[in-house]
Formats: sequence, structure tokens, C-alpha cells
Amino acid sequence: MTSKANVLTDLRRSYKDLTLSQKRIAELIVEDPEFVAFATVEKLAARLEVSPSTIVRFAYRVGLSGYPDLQQRIRDIVRTQMRPSPNPFPQPISSTPNPLTNPNSTSPSTHPAH
Repeated sequence: MTSKANVLTDLRRSYKDLTLSQKRIAELIVEDPEFVAFATVEKLAARLEVSPSTIVRFAYRVGLSGYPDLQQRIRDIVRTQMRPSPNPFPQPISSTPNPLTNPNSTSPSTHPAH
């Protein structure tokens, strides 16, 4: 069921077919992927008040090889969301005129008021 890039999309798509406990797990994954990405199975289970084995069975149910597989896929998504766009600055910052370091700048802030 779950492709590497679309684990969240796949969870949303299969949501209606999940049990109540599985729905709670899926909801937490979608709502707080950062927590799931770095929490142990015990911490995730405690937060949802389910057993760790329920979390592991959920991972199997959605077509993964276990909790570490689910966690790695969520980590990949979280890391992708944290990365900046490929080229956030169209030109190097150093090429931008700086009135503090460039005495030839014509910026009004570098000229004293008369």
C-alpha cells in the first residue's frame, strides 16, 4: 500500500478502512509527524494510550515492515519539509550593495542630513 514518498497520502486514503486505534495512530502521524519521526515506539504508544504492539501492528497493516520503517519514512518527509528551496537567493548576498561597507553607495541613510 505505502510508497516511500506518499506515506501520509496513503494514510489519508486508507483512513476509512482503519480500526479506531489505527485511526488515532494515523491522525497523530498526520498532525505531528515531527514527534513520530523521532519518538520511540514506547513514547508514541504512551502518548496515544495504546500498547507498543498496537503501533507495530499498525505499521504492518499499512504495508510497512515495522515501526522503524514507518519512522524512517516520516523522517524523510520531515527532513524534506525542513530543507530550504533549491535557490532561496537569486544572487549571492555578497553582491548586494551594503551602504555600511561600500562608501560609494548612494543610499540616503549614508548621507548626513543638512
